[in-house]
Amino acid sequence: RVKTTSVELEKLDAALDPLEALADVVFFSRERAERDGFDDPVKYLASKAREAARAGRDQVLTCAWGSSGAAAAQIKGAAITLLRSGVLPGVTPVDSVGAGDTFNGAFVAAMLRGEPETYEHRVGDVGHALRVACCVAGTKVGRVGFDGLAYPDEAIVNSVRLEAIPLAGD
Repeated sequence: RVKTTSVELEKLDAALDPLEALADVVFFSRERAERDGFDDPVKYLASKAREAARAGRDQVLTCAWGSSGAAAAQIKGAAITLLRSGVLPGVTPVDSVGAGDTFNGAFVAAMLRGEPETYEHRVGDVGHALRVACCVAGTKVGRVGFDGLAYPDEAIVNSVRLEAIPLAGD
């Protein structure tokens, strides 16, 4: 099934919490994770992913963590995949305004785009989408404004560290 809806939950208002159950892709902010007592995006998403799996929701969850990279979780039935991505190497932060929206947009674009046949990534590849999002957001924070932002080539995407994280207790 193609993912069709996404929601960004960055505000701390608990009245927004029910929205996470309604979307296929949920973008959580660092501030929401910290509001809920977490100091690490992987631990936060592990908790959220377990909730989604128990409720029978197939979802993709992300949580960007600024200069510490980002994390994603993919839930399919009872199976949960947790990923952590680093940041784009060699970037000196200049302007972080809009970096979160840039991350979210790049993630969705990568999930929908897939890659040419010469690449190993296809539509719905969460790990690839996470790396693309970190690349584009990293490029954004390294400049003032948004001019010149583009979908990164494969070599740049591959420069971003990606690791699978075992789900604690499994």
